[in-house]
Amino acid sequence: MHRPTTEPVSLTGWTGREPSPLDRHLHWALLSLLAVMLIVTVAVLAYLEASSTQILTTLGAGALAGGAAAGWLARRVAIPLSDGLSELSELCRNLDEGWRYHPDAIRPPRGLPRSVAELYLEFDAMAQRLGSANERLRGSLEESERLRDELEKVLSFREEEIRERTQALRFANEELKRLAREDGLTGIANHRTFMESADQTWRIVAREQRWISILMIDVDHFKAYNDIYGHQAGDQALRQIAKIFRDHARRPLDLAARYGGEEFAVVLGNTDLDDARGIAERIRRGVEELTLPHSGSPEFGVVTVSIGVAALIPMPEVGVATLISLADKALYRAKSNGRNRLDHSWYARR
Repeated sequence: MHRPTTEPVSLTGWTGREPSPLDRHLHWALLSLLAVMLIVTVAVLAYLEASSTQILTTLGAGALAGGAAAGWLARRVAIPLSDGLSELSELCRNLDEGWRYHPDAIRPPRGLPRSVAELYLEFDAMAQRLGSANERLRGSLEESERLRDELEKVLSFREEEIRERTQALRFANEELKRLAREDGLTGIANHRTFMESADQTWRIVAREQRWISILMIDVDHFKAYNDIYGHQAGDQALRQIAKIFRDHARRPLDLAARYGGEEFAVVLGNTDLDDARGIAERIRRGVEELTLPHSGSPEFGVVTVSIGVAALIPMPEVGVATLISLADKALYRAKSNGRNRLDHSWYARR
């Protein structure tokens, strides 16, 4: 540290530098001590009934003696003490800013009283402890920063990995739900979804007392088609036929489904018997117009379907199973009457 070399020039600038708050407190303490000495001297002389000349002479001598004593205390005690504390304060600031302690940081000047020199040495020991603590703290902070950076990298990697796995799991769950609801071959609803949808639509129209219709559809001579053209051709034919069913069941309460094998079903909400028959006829004609060759169908020479239609307004004594049974019976009659046609059933109240 730099130590000023200029001589003191005033009571408020003994060190030749800008006085610190500690300097000011020490200066005021010395001035107060000098004032107390003068007051005590005047009181003693007054008590002894000394003459004015004696009082003034004594005051002058006391002031000189007090000034000399104050100057000596300032030079030998107050200023070194203030300098030592100021250097310690600056040392602490430097340590806080990253400055490293070295053994010559605080060195007592020559000629100091023993007590003041010992105080300097105490400051030096304190500075050493502060320096060592600062070094340990800096090392701990650097290590904690390194560990924090490593932890952030690990956490960032783990978060990304968890995010990717969560997304993959969500996609897998959605795919499982889709597979659980759809027929794997044709892409339309499966038997389970059909039953759930039919029951739900039944309850909706029952509250509003509206019509519900069901179509039961069977591909004519499909076993013979597989035997003649092979199962791959049969699967391709089912996919094309299923697309026609889906295209005619697009309203919110409609659903086309594969009921099993070559049999399909369509739910039509808010649809009476006449409208259901109209939709069934368009489906039958659409399949026929695919003109898929079928040598095993001697009547038509192409792939065709037979359709059973049933419709009713829900009643307390019947359920959706009754409607499905009616449509299935109509399908049986359509097949018995020559295929590639539709038939319908109605419910007779007992």
